[in-house]
Parts: sequence; structure tokens; C-alpha cells
Amino acid sequence: MSDVAQTNTRNACDRSTEQPGLKQPLISAAGGGSQQHSRFTAPGASPSQSAGHICARPTSLLHVQLSTHTATANAWASLSTSSHSLTINNRPTITYVPLPESPHDQYDSPPTNYIQLIGALSKAKDLAKLQKLVDEYQDKFEAVHVCAAIAKLPKLIYYRSGDIVDRSDSVVAPIHGVPRFVPVHGARVRDNHVVLGAALAAQLDAMLPKFVGACYPRQVANMVWAFGELAKKGVLAQPSSLPHLLLQIKKGNYQQLDIHGTGVDLAQLLKGLGHLQTQRDDPGLISALASFTRRHSNKLGPRDVPMVAWGFAKLGHREHTLYQALSEAATRHSLSLAPHSIAIMFWALSRAGYTDAALFGRLAAGLRAQLVLVVPQDIAMVTHAAARLGYVDKGLMDMLARKAVRVLDRWGAGGRAARSHPAGFAVAGTVETSMGTCAHEGGVAAGTPVAVACVSSRFEDIGIANTLEAYTRLGLKQPALFAAVANNILAEDKVQASASVLSKVLFSYAAGTHDPAILELFQRLLAAFHGQHLSKCTPVHLAKVCVALQAAGQAQDKALLDDFADRAAAIVAAFEPEELATVLGAFVQLHPSALSLGAAAASHTLTSLLPSRGIDTETAVSILSACAMLGVVSPDLARAVEQLAMSGDFTVDTDVLVSLWVSASKMQVQDGRLTEALQDRLSANPASASIDALAELLQGVGARLTAADAAGAQLVLTACGSLQVRSGEIRTEGEMAGVIQGLLMAGAQPATADACTSLLTTLRLHGGGSGGGVEETQVMIEEARAELAGKGAPAP
Repeated sequence: MSDVAQTNTRNACDRSTEQPGLKQPLISAAGGGSQQHSRFTAPGASPSQSAGHICARPTSLLHVQLSTHTATANAWASLSTSSHSLTINNRPTITYVPLPESPHDQYDSPPTNYIQLIGALSKAKDLAKLQKLVDEYQDKFEAVHVCAAIAKLPKLIYYRSGDIVDRSDSVVAPIHGVPRFVPVHGARVRDNHVVLGAALAAQLDAMLPKFVGACYPRQVANMVWAFGELAKKGVLAQPSSLPHLLLQIKKGNYQQLDIHGTGVDLAQLLKGLGHLQTQRDDPGLISALASFTRRHSNKLGPRDVPMVAWGFAKLGHREHTLYQALSEAATRHSLSLAPHSIAIMFWALSRAGYTDAALFGRLAAGLRAQLVLVVPQDIAMVTHAAARLGYVDKGLMDMLARKAVRVLDRWGAGGRAARSHPAGFAVAGTVETSMGTCAHEGGVAAGTPVAVACVSSRFEDIGIANTLEAYTRLGLKQPALFAAVANNILAEDKVQASASVLSKVLFSYAAGTHDPAILELFQRLLAAFHGQHLSKCTPVHLAKVCVALQAAGQAQDKALLDDFADRAAAIVAAFEPEELATVLGAFVQLHPSALSLGAAAASHTLTSLLPSRGIDTETAVSILSACAMLGVVSPDLARAVEQLAMSGDFTVDTDVLVSLWVSASKMQVQDGRLTEALQDRLSANPASASIDALAELLQGVGARLTAADAAGAQLVLTACGSLQVRSGEIRTEGEMAGVIQGLLMAGAQPATADACTSLLTTLRLHGGGSGGGVEETQVMIEEARAELAGKGAPAP
């Protein structure tokens, strides 16, 4: 031990003598050890065994050599006769005598004093040792001991070895601040650790309130962090002492935090609260922490900034000025952020919905510069966050895709590492078994040789699924990446993954089903989802699969679609309104005869969503429209949706008004106010409705138009006038076919036939639109004109 270290240890020991119950002199004036016995005696130890130096295992003897009494007297005599000014030399001479250090000092013997007890708690190797220390010495505990025990507890609760990822396979050097071993998504804690850890956590939780008053912000932050880790591991969901801890932080209007708090304390506190998720109902606390962050953002280090941002995002706090301050702090440390920290920062900003192009550019530059240190987990987080933000940096995304392909080539079915290990779903499920030494938090004891079964640092199932979904949502083509994943999945004997993973991968590959290999992959994944998860899947996953089926555009087995419709009808009350509208829209295209699903959705919307005002007008109209197309006739639902639209003075888009009018008409509801509002909107702004909406309006009016319906006829004339002006905007064969069909239906009455025929003539003069298939379109127009001939009103 160095001289400086010995001095610091001595100073710490001197301060420790002020603790109650530990009044033991360190050393006599002559340098000898005191023979007084400490009141802190280990159980089973005699007083003589417990007496001695208060410091834990001193490795040097400190000899203080003082002048003898005689020498001192002579010195005073000499000084008294000197003519010079008198000075007193009161500095003793100190000599350091080094002793050999023990190579192993793990606090194996019972602690005998205050300092040794802290050391024993912090060095406990397993839950049994920590439990023994708490049981035997809890009557000696002070605030610092309780804090040490609580902070140590989550580090001794280990995940199952098969749920641990070894990141070292993907990096060339250890990354400071990032553990080598991390748990996979959905990792499970060992069963015996859950039982033992829960009992000890409850015991410490009950002990804590009487010590809280003596805790500083650092200790409070450490304990909140520890409770958060315990909650994340499923050991202690809601500590009863948490309100006491937070009250200590709030004291004096957060004065203690302002005086003693640091960036590390704030980061630990927010990370714990983010895991606990119990402080959303305490906006005062979160606002105060946000204010502290804004004032002291300069205290945040490169590891603190991402953790603080993560905590606030996890707690749902989206204050713009807060994230602006965090962005400035991240900018200051942009050259010091590790790839994992950059990934966390991206995730937090995406969760908060905060965009800062300049910051994103710096973070992206940091990833490019450290590409060799980027691991699959970082790729998944960054791409997923970019998709949520709508942030497209093609250079960054291409770089991450190439890195992902290299990982897949190494660990996939054809890679060199995979040749000795079987491949799992999306090259993520392989388990390696080896003898090794694990030193990680939440795995096995540091430095302990054990049989380790851990997943190497490749893509997890959810990681590759998120990555593929992100590229799909951003519209970025990465054929090499998608082909690598597809090849590995097709190489498996059986596809088995979670509902979340399967739904994301189905969504990602839906647009490519024109390729026979991708179609085979899509059908395998769909069969796996149907067989493994359909009966218990959540609305989110079901909605995503329905969107994938709709995007694929492939005919599916009717029995399979019936199963999907039945599942959707069974959980219709659990859907968010937007998800329900999405699922219904998919079934309109996939399975228009799913009447039971439409009826269930209509009933739920009428009896639950609309009365609770838990739905906006646009979504309500989408559900109404889909129910009508599925064959549901519910005048009550149509009137309720119309009432919702009128409550906002029909301020929705014109396309939504058109859809509402057509759907209500199908459900035999005719409201003059809606017709008038739509007429006024189209007259004032002919371009406010899309071509498809105008075609839908012509078809809807034509289906119910009678010779006596003057309002309907006027609506047709207005729609035809809008299309006359915009005939050159018809771009596709589908749009043209919809318009022609609408004109045929709406022109069946004498009052509207001439206007429809005139529009057909205009469309013929424009060459049938600017899309492809001009000859076929011209034929359609001529056939329509011939059909409408003679239906016009007679000349006056």
C-alpha cells in the first residue's frame, strides 16, 4: 500500500472513532497499540480477539518517534538562553515501515468494528453471506450499513446463465462503463435467487425507514437504484420505504440535492425511478428533478447524460427544455460517448419525441468513428430509435446494415462460428457452453470459475426483428441484410420465437412476397405465429400481423383468416382505437365476410369508445367505414359518429367527411347537416378532396340516388365539377377505374347523366389520365359513355 493510501486510510480511521459505540483509541502517544477492548465484538469472539486497530487489515505499522522527556527539557533550556526569537517544533517525525500484504483479503473473518462491517457487506460473495451478516449484525447497523447492504443485494441476484450475452465476441477492446456480460431481452432470474433475494429485500426494506434521516443524497440515490434493479429482476415490485427515501430528497425544497447532489447521483436516482415506474403520479418530484437537471447539466459526465435521459424518457417526461439541456450536455461529451451510450441516447430521445438534427449528426459521427466497438444490441437500439423519430441518415444506416451482415455471416447458419454450433431463430438462439471466468454484474460472482452457458454477442431475436422493422418503416432497402436473415431462418428445421418477434419480421418481409423465397419464408413465419401465439396474442401483435397480411397481398386460407377474425373479435375491447381501425381495414381487404368481427367492433365503439370520448373523429369514421364494408348495419353507430363530427363543427379533412357521409348512407342514415357541410366544403375548395375520395362519393351517392333526391343530385354535380378541374391529376388505372365506376352509378338519373357524360368526355380528351394502360382506359370510357347515352334530361 502506498504512503498516500496509508495516510488516507489513517484519516478515515481517525474519523471513524467519532461513531457511537466505537470509542477505541487508534494508537498511543508513544506509538503502541491501545489495550482497551472495543465495544464492537464479533459473535463468538473474545474481547482480546476483537481488540486492536480499527482499520480493516492494516498493511503497514506506523511508528511515531517522539523526543524523550529529557531531550525536550534540554531543548527548552537551550531555547530559553537563545537571543533569537523562540519557535516551537511541534511536528513529530513519522517513519513508514512497510509490511508484506496478504494476497487474499476478502473479509473472511468476522468484522470487529464499524469499518470492517461496511467492508464485509460490500464484499459479500453471495446471498447467503449477505443474509448472515444482516441477521447477526443488524443491531449494530447504522445508515451506511443498511445502504451498503441494499446496494449490494441486486448484484448478488443472478440471471440464468443461458440468458446472458457475452459482448466480447463483437468488440476488439473492452468499453469503459459497459459490462462484458448483459442479460438478453426477457432474461429470467434464477429461481432460488428470487426466493432468497425477495426475503432479504423485504427485511432490509423494513429496516430502512428508521435510518433514512441520516442518509445523504448519494446514499438515497444508490438505494433507489438498487430497488429499481430489484424491481427489474422481479424480486421486489414496490418497496414500502421508497416514500421515505424520496421524502429525504425533497427535504427543504430539495436543498440536500442542490448542495450535495452530483451528476452520478441524479443518474442513479432516475435510473431507479425509471425501473420502478411508481413516480408517474408524483409530477412534483419529476419536475423538481428536471429543474435540477437543467440547472446542473454541467455536472453530468459522459456516462450520466444517457442514463438521465433514459430515466426521464422512461418516466414519460417530455419537457422540451429538459431535453434541450441534455442535448447540449451530450454535445459537450460527444467525443467521449461510447457506442452503447450513444445508442441509449438515441433511444431516450426517440421515446421522448425530441428531435435535434445537429445532435443526431454528432451522435451518428461518434458511431461511425467507433464502428469496430458497435455490437448488435447497439445496432438494434439505434435503428429502432431512428424509425420512431423518422430520422434518416443513409450513410449511418448503410454502415450499421453492413455491420449487421458481418455479424450474421459470422454467427449465422453458414458462418464459420456457426459450423460448430446450431443456429437459432434469426441467428439469435444459439447457446454456448464453456468453462470460463465471469466477472459481471447480475451474472455470477466476479472471478469465480464456473460452467457458463451464455449467448454470444449476436443479435437477439427481438434485436434483429427491431432492426428489420426499422429499415422497413424508414423505406430503406437493405437486400443483403434481409437476405442474410431470411437464409438463416429458412435453414432452421423449426421456426420458434415470441409473438413480438414473429409479428415484426412478418411486417418487414410482407412487401417482398413476390419473390418465391420470401413468400416461402412469409408462409413459414405466418404458420408459426398461427400455431404458437394466435390463441393468446396481444392486440399489438395481431394488428401488426394483419397489416403484414394486407401488405403481402397474397390470398390466404379462409380457415386461417377465420381464426384471425375470431381472435380479433374475442379481444376487441383490448384494442386501442387506432389498432382496431387498422385491423378492420385489413379485414375489409383480406376477408370482407368477417361479419362477426365487424359487429363486435361496432358494438364496442358504440358502447365504450364513443361514450368515454376515448376516440377521435377520424379514427371513429375509419371504424364506421370498415364496419359498413364488412356488412354491419348500425344506424345508432352512424348517428353517434356524426354527432362526434358535428361537435367539432366538421373541422376534419374533406376525405374524412366523404367517408362519413358514404358510411352513414350505407347504414341508412341521412343527415341534411352533413350533406350541407360536405357540399359547402367541395364548393369552396374543389381540391380539398382526393381523387379516390371523390370517386367514393360518386359511388356512394349513386347507390342511393333517386329522381326525387335533389340534395344528392347537387352533390354529384359538385363532385363532377371538382373532377373536371382536376382531371389531369388522375395518375393511376385504379383511380381512373374508381372515377368511371362512380360516374356510371351517379349518372343513372336524368339530373346527373349529362354532367357525368361531360366528365367522361373530358377524361377521354386527356387520354384517359397519365397512368399506364391508356388503351384499356379509353375502352372503359367509351363503354361508360355508351351506357349513359339517352339517360340525360330531355331538352327543354
